[in-house]
Amino acid sequence: MAAQSGIAANEKLLSALAKAKLGSIRLVYMQIEDEQIKLRKMIPVKDSWEDEFDRSILPLLDSKTASYILYRLDSKNNLGYEWILLTWIPNETHVWQKTLYASTRATIRRQFGDGYLADDLLCHDEEDISLAGYRKHLISKEAPVPLTHAEEEAKETAAGHVIHASMNDGYSSMGGVAFALTSSSQKSVEKFAAGKVNYLQFQIDIPQECIFVAVSKKDLKPEEIGALTPPNAGSYHLFRFTHEFDGTKCDPIVFVHTIPGYQSSIKERMLYSSCKGNLIDCLSRQYGIAIQSKLEIEDFREFTTPFLMDTFHSKEAAAPLFFSRPKGPAGRGPRRLIK
Repeated sequence: MAAQSGIAANEKLLSALAKAKLGSIRLVYMQIEDEQIKLRKMIPVKDSWEDEFDRSILPLLDSKTASYILYRLDSKNNLGYEWILLTWIPNETHVWQKTLYASTRATIRRQFGDGYLADDLLCHDEEDISLAGYRKHLISKEAPVPLTHAEEEAKETAAGHVIHASMNDGYSSMGGVAFALTSSSQKSVEKFAAGKVNYLQFQIDIPQECIFVAVSKKDLKPEEIGALTPPNAGSYHLFRFTHEFDGTKCDPIVFVHTIPGYQSSIKERMLYSSCKGNLIDCLSRQYGIAIQSKLEIEDFREFTTPFLMDTFHSKEAAAPLFFSRPKGPAGRGPRRLIK
């Protein structure tokens, strides 16, 4: 299971959740404060769930502040009314808040009751959290998703292969697990491919089985990445190292898989190890992002400008590699930084 924060609902919220299950409440709005999940607002039922969706939810959203919303549908199961959990983590939210809300999400599910939840969505922009966005989500759940070439290979080999998670796993292995990028994350990747940003951090949403962009930065230095990286969970990083070498502008791209050691669960470490190959394939094939170096790193303190200069322009290299113009050879293969 994913790493959890240890934060839980306070007594006032627990009472509100119990009241909400009785049927007269349409929406419960919650936020984390003082290491507790607190009730911010409750909205009673007036009209149908579709009529109330946008007018109840959208005014609550803040473009820089995360929150949780439990929204009651009009359908029922054996426990009572069904609900959807909306985790609002906007792109502009600070990275520590993104990590906190993502890691506390499972606690909301557990304390409210998984059996009441018809859906659980992670939303990064208003398009995701609107009624139109939710309808698109429902359609996508029913429709079969076309498989990429890598996903077809993974499907064919999955029955006969066991994925062994190891710190020595290479990036050349085929198969693995293929989780899709969220729609908002696809837009972030397009910006990176266009050169509008130079850094993206990816995280896996394990309950939803998808990959999302947690952090996007325009002019980030390699020494600044460590402060943005969650210390107790895995992550992927895509960084464009723009610099000059021998009077020539270079902008090679490096893909980094952060390994948090034993601070995260075995399942999470296996999942991050298994998903990386297909993510790299997706970035390369669908978005045309040429990745020149792939690294596994435990400690970002060693991910510095001198280290990257040595990676791309080592004295042992027969010729300079990865210049913007003209393009150099394909690269030297994976370099690992494991302490």
